[in-house]
Amino acid sequence: MTRINLGLDLGGTALRVAFAPPGQPARFAQLAETEWPWLLCAPNEDRATVEYLPATFRSAKTALGTAPITSVDGHRVDTTELITAGLRAIRSGVERDADAKIGKTVISVPARFLSRQRTALLAAAKAAGLTDVQLISDSIAAVVAHTGGERGGTVLAFGMGYGGVEVGLVRALRGHCRALEYDGAAGPAGRTLDEQMLATLVRELRQSRQPVDPTDWDESTWRRLRLYAQRMKERLAGGMPAEFPASLPSENGTVRLRAIRPEHFESALRGPLARTVDLAHGMLSRAGLVPSDVDTVLLFGGSTRIPLVSTMVAGLGGTVHAAPPEYLAHGALLSADMIGGGKLGSAEDHLASAADGTDNSDSPAPPLATEEFTAPDMPATVWPHPTQPDPLARARQLAAEGNRPEAITLLQNLLTQTTALLAELETPVAPTRIEQRSVADVLVRANALLAQGQYEAAVRASHGAWEEEPRRPDVFEAMLEIHIRCAAAMSDNALDELSAACSWLLCACSHDQGNPLLRGLLANREYHYGRELLRLGRDSEALTALETSTDLDPDHTQARELLTKLRKTARKRNP
Repeated sequence: MTRINLGLDLGGTALRVAFAPPGQPARFAQLAETEWPWLLCAPNEDRATVEYLPATFRSAKTALGTAPITSVDGHRVDTTELITAGLRAIRSGVERDADAKIGKTVISVPARFLSRQRTALLAAAKAAGLTDVQLISDSIAAVVAHTGGERGGTVLAFGMGYGGVEVGLVRALRGHCRALEYDGAAGPAGRTLDEQMLATLVRELRQSRQPVDPTDWDESTWRRLRLYAQRMKERLAGGMPAEFPASLPSENGTVRLRAIRPEHFESALRGPLARTVDLAHGMLSRAGLVPSDVDTVLLFGGSTRIPLVSTMVAGLGGTVHAAPPEYLAHGALLSADMIGGGKLGSAEDHLASAADGTDNSDSPAPPLATEEFTAPDMPATVWPHPTQPDPLARARQLAAEGNRPEAITLLQNLLTQTTALLAELETPVAPTRIEQRSVADVLVRANALLAQGQYEAAVRASHGAWEEEPRRPDVFEAMLEIHIRCAAAMSDNALDELSAACSWLLCACSHDQGNPLLRGLLANREYHYGRELLRLGRDSEALTALETSTDLDPDHTQARELLTKLRKTARKRNP
């Protein structure tokens, strides 16, 4: 049976897929909202927030591997099983529509996805019958889709989805994408903006003439109020006053809400967005680049559709391009094709069985499966690979438009180039053997700078070495080793040196996101960085560093204990 590759976008609010049936253009689909219960409502245990809400909303994606058992409409569910059911529905729908089996699957996930989240996702994919799976970052997937896997250039990928912000600096070269730098933050994102609107609604209810106590509300009430908040955000983002709902029913009558003006929403968003833009500028600086070196600023994620976003990122590089929702799934599909060496051909055998000996590839679809697999708002779209324009067709077009001199010039240039190339090809060439340079030769400049103590320059030189030899795993590993050695040369007690070490290790992690050694080294440096910040009284920055450390390595006992102590202190200050 024919096998096809699959590209998946595990979004915070949607599960999208791209696939290409044999002889057909790429097709796109997503599970309907009723089939993909992505939103999880749970009690909010973090009372240290500035404006405390008794309930919090997480996506099933972020809960994967971190909150195994959670609640959906009052029922306890296993988030891994929830993701598995969605992936199985996708697999079943694609195999039915394409009349083919799934070969290589590439799934796009945030670069900040934790190792335990990645492990849980791979386990869910395997249980769903996807047996050959690889993960890539959202930034890389977006750039692969933007370049078609062929064009080159330097792209600053700026993502704002439901769960957070991702900023990646990616260089595309000869069909390969390389992450130069990466940074990210929890907000502003869809979730934080929704929660800000929700906090506004709750504050209005508490301060109304008929005050209410939201601590007693059930999950259905919180979900309804969150939906109101989401619609308010969408109206404000579109430049309309947030007059929906004009009033809310309560046990004590009807509570009138004051309208929020778009300019107030924009004013509140501008500060957090400016900090995110600063992250991007810092990322460029660490990479030794300036905005004029960036060819495209690529926006992806639902929250980037807010007009203020494109306005504020305009100074980060060249053309600002807004990616359509299908981009990440399409980039993942192109990556699957490139990793698999092109489209998989026909095969007599079925996919390999799972490691436990059971064959999940033909298991029946769960209730999440739908007959209308391709959603109405996701039509089949042709995504042609970028090609060079046909000079003959262009010459005919110019002649038809009456521009004969330009057509003649174009054809004369083409004739000259063709004659020269023909003469070159007809000249006998003695076969030559190209000797591959040793790793030491490729990295000679980077190692020399490292020996001289010019660590930042050594890291940049290692990037250049890999750019020269992008297909060599040994050069890639040596490039990562330069990052590690530069970080190791930094002191654990000097703030500037700790900051530099963290930035180099973070850069290395962005190149090899699943490397446990790199994540462990970065977690330990983030711990020391947080401890030094705390000693200097910079508690807020210390909190961020310690949270990053525990996210990277949940078993880092010292970081976890210090983070717990710091949070307790924050609660005492803000009861």
